[in-house]
Amino acid sequence: VPPAEEGGAGSGLSSIQLRSAPRPMSAAMPRFAAPPGYRFLRKLGGGDDAAVYDAVSPGGDAVAVKVLSKSADEAVMTRFRRELAAGLAVRHPHLVRIDDGNADGPPYFLVMERVPGDSLKKRVVTNGRMAVPVALGVARQIADALAVLHAAGFVHADVKPANVVVPTPGRAVLVDLGFAHRPGELNFVLGTANYLAPELCAAPA
Repeated sequence: VPPAEEGGAGSGLSSIQLRSAPRPMSAAMPRFAAPPGYRFLRKLGGGDDAAVYDAVSPGGDAVAVKVLSKSADEAVMTRFRRELAAGLAVRHPHLVRIDDGNADGPPYFLVMERVPGDSLKKRVVTNGRMAVPVALGVARQIADALAVLHAAGFVHADVKPANVVVPTPGRAVLVDLGFAHRPGELNFVLGTANYLAPELCAAPA
């Protein structure tokens, strides 16, 4: 997912879209400690509370790792735990895969697949309107991913073009589980204003 695009889950990235020129590691970055056995290659994005790195797993696989800052507050930790729980609960070819993570004590991290390619937002901005059959294919794939997520008891809460990555022509992947939660769990609304369901924006009766 593109770093900080349209105010995603805020404190760092919840899934990764590879950029053509990621920032190299610098001496200032180690405040986000690498999980044991993982080797950070470069920073892909993030903010004050979390960062995502291009990394190598203990088994030598290329992955993306999200780590929380030691200064992350309880609200950030709560969202992180929801993100990790949702990601570990679901497997679907059109939903970003989360393979591992730790929310019990520092270092707090989650390990996810790297999803190469541009976001749907960037594709449309660059290439213009999609052909109807292609758009319908993307919509069907994302709907299938959401159905599986809902069946596991979670809502995504931030479906938008910036959170759909197109790794190859004809394939779409829904990313960024940073706002995922269980229905009824919150007493406030999470999401990106321009893409919220209308009923969520209605004033209470």
